[in-house]
Amino acid sequence: MATTKDEEKKFLLVFGSETGQAKAIAEIIRDKALERGLLPDTLCFSQYNKGFKLPTERALVVVVSTTGDGDPPETVRKAWRRLKGKSLSSDHLKHLHFALLGLGDTNYDNFCNMGKMLSQRLLELGATAFHPPGFADDAVGLEDVVEPWIEGLWSPLVRLLSGEEDSNHDSNAISMTTEPSEEAVDTIVEKETTLLTSSPTRSSHGNTQTTDVLVKDVIASLSDDLQRCTLNPVTPLSLPTPPPSYLTVTLGETTDNTFPFNKIPYRLGSRVSMATITSSKQLTNEGAVKKTLEMSFRIIADDMHYEPGDAVGFVCPSPFSEVQWLLRRLDLTSHAQQQIMISIRENTTKKKATPPSHVPTPCTVEQLFSHCLNIRAVPKKAFLCLLAKHCRDGGEQRRLEELASRQCGAQYTRLFTELRTDLLDLLNSFPSCRPPLDILIENLPRLQPRYYSVTSSPLTDPHSLTVAFNVEHLPPRSWGVANRCGLATGWLELAANQITVSPVQIPVFPRSQNPFRLPRNPMTPIIMIGPGTGVAPFIGFLRHMAQQRVGGATQRRAWLFFGCRHPHLDYLYQKELVQFQSSGVLTKLTVTFSRPVGEVGVASEVGGTGYVQDRVRVEWREVGEWIVEHQATVYMCGDAVTMLRDTQLALQEVIARYLASGSSVSAESADKVVARIREEGRLLVDLWT
Repeated sequence: MATTKDEEKKFLLVFGSETGQAKAIAEIIRDKALERGLLPDTLCFSQYNKGFKLPTERALVVVVSTTGDGDPPETVRKAWRRLKGKSLSSDHLKHLHFALLGLGDTNYDNFCNMGKMLSQRLLELGATAFHPPGFADDAVGLEDVVEPWIEGLWSPLVRLLSGEEDSNHDSNAISMTTEPSEEAVDTIVEKETTLLTSSPTRSSHGNTQTTDVLVKDVIASLSDDLQRCTLNPVTPLSLPTPPPSYLTVTLGETTDNTFPFNKIPYRLGSRVSMATITSSKQLTNEGAVKKTLEMSFRIIADDMHYEPGDAVGFVCPSPFSEVQWLLRRLDLTSHAQQQIMISIRENTTKKKATPPSHVPTPCTVEQLFSHCLNIRAVPKKAFLCLLAKHCRDGGEQRRLEELASRQCGAQYTRLFTELRTDLLDLLNSFPSCRPPLDILIENLPRLQPRYYSVTSSPLTDPHSLTVAFNVEHLPPRSWGVANRCGLATGWLELAANQITVSPVQIPVFPRSQNPFRLPRNPMTPIIMIGPGTGVAPFIGFLRHMAQQRVGGATQRRAWLFFGCRHPHLDYLYQKELVQFQSSGVLTKLTVTFSRPVGEVGVASEVGGTGYVQDRVRVEWREVGEWIVEHQATVYMCGDAVTMLRDTQLALQEVIARYLASGSSVSAESADKVVARIREEGRLLVDLWT
């Protein structure tokens, strides 16, 4: 359909704000759009159905924040209730193309929950994402995501407005993302990892020399790029305004006190308990792309309880080598065991200034970097400005200011957002920089716990739990640590190697408000879909059901769809799963492999090459019968980047095909059945990015 010149420039820009941040970012998008000759209609979500109606819109850009415990802002509540309406069909927004930017803070539960829910709901109603969703974290700096997301918005938006996207409506759908995994929290980017691990060393027979050369080249390039000034020295810079300083830090007496984990509010309502590592075993074989471990713990406290399906938070310290490097670099080694004394700076302009809750008393300098601050966090631009003020060398000061400036936004995106340059990289590249402790405490985010799904049952032993995870191996950095791992998985692997020498303890706590539980009705069938380590909570389910069976409990029917790369390398829990099936705990076991493998030879319903969603489609008749006729609860656990939308689409196709085949509820449409099982709590997901 032909469009006028003005229509080719118009799009709807909607914001949902609680404190004004989403509105301010929407206004930045509006101004940049006007500079490009586009015509945004900028409205608040509170004007839904008055100022705008989504079914009549073609191009939508959304900026929405999250408040409270993952709730929508007050201005969004009414629109959100309407969008959740059960009467809305799956093609209600079939003409709508959208891009969504969510704002949140990983210091709180349900990070960016409103943005994620809204993105998922728009997709469910038939809308198409023309630009990948962005979820910005205020804990590390909204600009890390906001600025590159906005810069990437214009090209697909212009193509959409000019009519180039219409013919690809279905194929351009983009999956939403959810809570970051441990690897994502460690800020590891696929682009960098691919660059450093695509060499033959990914194979057990690789050429390590190839990777060594490549690693050195990348490290040298990162350091050079950080130091290389790119603007004329007299060019005025557009810099962010640093937040006001509000802390005074002094050093007190030397102490050898144990760090007081129980004084830190890691999560609302969660009490930290200590657990001792009792054993560790590797679940993958030599040659697997990822190394997967299952680790067992003994809970010391009597008041920590968990259920199958729960995730447990582990409070792991920053790597010892990195902490010691930082202490040496800041000339604090001799002060490492001195207590930190924190007070509010007199005459500070910061409103309602209070000491940070994640730095308890007592706390030493070494404990500060080990347990309180995330020294691997990507610095905000305002933090770069503050670091620049503490450089003795004028050239280094100017270069740090350049990196923080609007003029060098593309460099910041590459070096920080993509390559994840952190404080240690900066201190190595700018040797005259000597930031004081108060600046670091004010500007480094708190060290976050990492969550892992429980694979054990409290019926076996209420004081014992096990978890499974992939050990993430990271590229070396410019300051010299060669063998880097994900913060939590690396520490856990190292600790497991020490338990034969001496006991190792770690603070743990259960994640609160977890709906990912077995149905209360023991007769309700369950369908579990979990590729890779996504099978972890389902192992917990099955072990729990096995214990219930021993006790004489009525056994529900259970069906597991599991996927991995290769049957001989990363088929996790293979023997145990086959045993569950032969004993009747597991009614059906359907396994598929994503890489061609030839002769398989495993005792299960192997589906050959493919992904779990492909096997769900193949088994459409029986899956549809379980869900529609027998009211099965469906669980999905895995990678949100590909898992959520692909598997949900497969389920909807399966239900549609089953209804069309003449089921007892054939008068009901597939999208209404999916909406109903979601409302009834029979479609539960536990996903990560």
